[in-house]
Amino acid sequence: QHMLHGRSEIRIGALAVGGVSALIWGGAAVVPWLFPPVLDSAIANIEECMYEENPVLCARPIMESLLTSHSGTDIMDALETELTASQCHYIGHVVGQQSFVKLRTVDDAISQCNRACDSACIHGVVGEAFAEELGYDPLVDGNFDLKHLSAEDIYVIGEKLCTTSQTCHGVGHTLFQAYEEFEPALEVCRKIASGSLGQYCANGLFMEYADILSFKNMRSVADTKYPNI
Repeated sequence: QHMLHGRSEIRIGALAVGGVSALIWGGAAVVPWLFPPVLDSAIANIEECMYEENPVLCARPIMESLLTSHSGTDIMDALETELTASQCHYIGHVVGQQSFVKLRTVDDAISQCNRACDSACIHGVVGEAFAEELGYDPLVDGNFDLKHLSAEDIYVIGEKLCTTSQTCHGVGHTLFQAYEEFEPALEVCRKIASGSLGQYCANGLFMEYADILSFKNMRSVADTKYPNI
């Protein structure tokens, strides 16, 4: 079985998916990826949310319900198939946000994500952790996009974000996304956190690197290479 984005190309002698038999011609069958009816219906509702004044507010209860029966990875794959790239990244944040609300830790929530739609689910997890655990209010504390913090942003607000192990671990994930290199990311960890918090920051950036290389999460991540040992 050769898996493609949103489609499955399968060459076998006989095939049945969801009770639908595929016609075999010349020993090959090519069928579209079929999502479960519940997921298909929910994605259709999410597409309708795009026309609402606040699509995220509309999508949150749908994602909350979906995550009781589907993984974040399954939902992201379906979103990637049905939405445009920009819509998928925007709404994909909600998958990560609701995963964090459900699972309560950055690690557990990120384990439900993949890197579909430019890592939207992962961004949503980290952003929700920062906002919820720290009570961070952009209107009061500065106009930062917590889902897409740059290295410069982290320099400015990193000490505040690294006041708990949970959020400092999330900082590590974000730092590797920003730099895609160990040394500059580790240097920021050293400057904004010390002791055990520094360890959580470092663990986060190493985990982000490992997630990028893992079979489960591997998508097209440009220019990320194995480190110089």
